[in-house]
Amino acid sequence: MRKLLLAAAIALVAWLLFHRRDAAATLEPAPTPVGHRTDRIAPAAAPALSKSALSKPALATTGDRGDSELLARVRHMAPQATDRSPGIAGRDADADGVRDDVQLYIRDHWRDAPTRDAVQRYARLQQAFLATAASGGGDVHRAMESQLRSLECLHAIGGEALLTDSKNVLALTLNTPDRQRAYRQGMQAIAGGLFVSAAGDPCR
Repeated sequence: MRKLLLAAAIALVAWLLFHRRDAAATLEPAPTPVGHRTDRIAPAAAPALSKSALSKPALATTGDRGDSELLARVRHMAPQATDRSPGIAGRDADADGVRDDVQLYIRDHWRDAPTRDAVQRYARLQQAFLATAASGGGDVHRAMESQLRSLECLHAIGGEALLTDSKNVLALTLNTPDRQRAYRQGMQAIAGGLFVSAAGDPCR
């Protein structure tokens, strides 16, 4: 049990540290960093989706501190993020909860079935988090818990390397102002919350 909780904590801390590095230009001051234990973790501030990034086309160069790692990844992934339709959902021909362009990227980059399925699960839960945040009526905390669980699974399968690769999936997902705005709203809604790492296989 202790090994499982430690592995989960490593995965979640690595992911949250990525987001904390992107928190330089949030619209509001970033919350005070919250400590963590091996079985509990608090969310960091939302990545820096600056005011200019939210009001201009998603891939515009802002020229300010909003040009963070996350926005750089969004720009880098732009050629593959072909769905720039309004709103959150985008095109999803097979109704599996993952946008078609994101699904195509995942299928092209992960040939191993367990890894591909785990990344697709993360993409689906990330999309669900955006939809929940945008609606304003869902349980955004539960949506984040599910998403963090999927990241535990990614770490269990591929370690730090797969967690790093998953950032490209996030960048693909946040390819328009509407999607960036929903992400920021969701992260603000959970700021200060605590999320308990559940026991058991995170990939189930």
